[in-house]
Amino acid sequence: MTPSGSGAWKETFLWNFTYPGIYYPNSVAVTPAGQVFGTTTTPAGFYYTQGSLFELTPRSPGSWGMNLVYVFPFTDGQWPSPGLVADAAGNLYGTTQDGGTSNLGMVFELSSTAAGWKESTLYNFNSAAGGTYASAGASPLTADGKGNLFGTTELGGVSSLGSVYELSPKAGGGWQEQDLYSFSENAEPVGGLVFDSAGHMYGVNNIGGPNGVGSVFEMTQNADGTWRESEIYSFAGYPNDGANPYAGLTVDSDGNLYGTTELGGDGACIRVKNPVGCGTVFELSYTAATGWTEKVMYTFQGAYGDDGSSPTARLIFDGSGNIYGTTSTGGMFNRNCTEIDYGPGCGTVFELTPSASGWNETILYKFIGGAKGGSSPSGLVFDQQGNLYGPLDNAAASDYGAIFKLAPSAGGAWTESLVYNFGSGTDGRFPQGALVFGKSGHLYGTTVGGGVAGGVLNNGQGTVFEFTP
Repeated sequence: MTPSGSGAWKETFLWNFTYPGIYYPNSVAVTPAGQVFGTTTTPAGFYYTQGSLFELTPRSPGSWGMNLVYVFPFTDGQWPSPGLVADAAGNLYGTTQDGGTSNLGMVFELSSTAAGWKESTLYNFNSAAGGTYASAGASPLTADGKGNLFGTTELGGVSSLGSVYELSPKAGGGWQEQDLYSFSENAEPVGGLVFDSAGHMYGVNNIGGPNGVGSVFEMTQNADGTWRESEIYSFAGYPNDGANPYAGLTVDSDGNLYGTTELGGDGACIRVKNPVGCGTVFELSYTAATGWTEKVMYTFQGAYGDDGSSPTARLIFDGSGNIYGTTSTGGMFNRNCTEIDYGPGCGTVFELTPSASGWNETILYKFIGGAKGGSSPSGLVFDQQGNLYGPLDNAAASDYGAIFKLAPSAGGAWTESLVYNFGSGTDGRFPQGALVFGKSGHLYGTTVGGGVAGGVLNNGQGTVFEFTP
């Protein structure tokens, strides 16, 4: 601002902040030597992160340039990925989507001590030579029972198209990361991995395959310890098959694989001109003669068919062979939950029961949204009494999600209750992913927002929480 006489002032823009880039400036200082420094709450390309220090310098008459002087480091994770894994000693392991020293995510361990829980960083995902990501966008972890951890990255690997990696404890302390496989075509592996009894690993790709709507892959270890990848099934999509699997797989004692696809099937969701289906439940079974064969066990019809839609969480079994899962939308029509792409409804909990003619679906509960209901359920877990627990990503009392409980009663009915509401004070916000029972018998999970760093603007960087039923 320059005075131009007669009390008037002239405004000149020295620098325009843009997105993506360095933006949200919140202070400026001018040194006695005329240097112009400032800070931003967000450094280049990062959303609500730790901020940066910049300098503005004149380059020619009427022209200024910006130098990024310092980016405040990510010393901790940010936005934990849904789902944790617990070892026999009660330690918890997980990944974050962002944060860490390179803001590409990290792997953490939580250990219970006399003074409380202690967090340790096992590995920071980083950029490899040539500018490609060594690993980024981490999914939930899987343990092999020998102390090793396995996972996938949605955008990692040498081609930044996804990878499978292993973390192994080193003899002298610390952890060693090794990329086992890098995808060379569009894949985006999501949902984590699962082992069968023979030691093979299986996972899903959200996109890719000949039809571009996802696939299932197998990782097999060679005699020399290396791993090879093979695509065992590619989805065909609407209307006869599933499309875009999002959740990890479940394996039974016979080695059959079960999973869900977020889209696909012949369900009549809201996209009328370009239908994509409401999602499916599928089974993959193997025989030596025919290899892997896929069967669509159930096709969701969405709220228009008085059913769920868009399943995005891993399936679980009970002791009788029945399958349980959730859909993130569908169920009951109401104004609390309106999903433009995938149909209305606040989500459901469903059961699939085997019969002589196939599988029969039963909706155990339809969420109602709002302050008293919650919406967008994710993974389920049974307790020893046969009750189901799971997180709700949205709504409930503070509009930041909740934990729900479904209790069975005589006659096959289930009673739902919200046993915890997130969002007060420095609490977590937006819980996602299945809960896990720890050695203590308590439930553990993650939220993608909230915590002590939370605020009105950014909702915090996420938490790991303990819930006592």
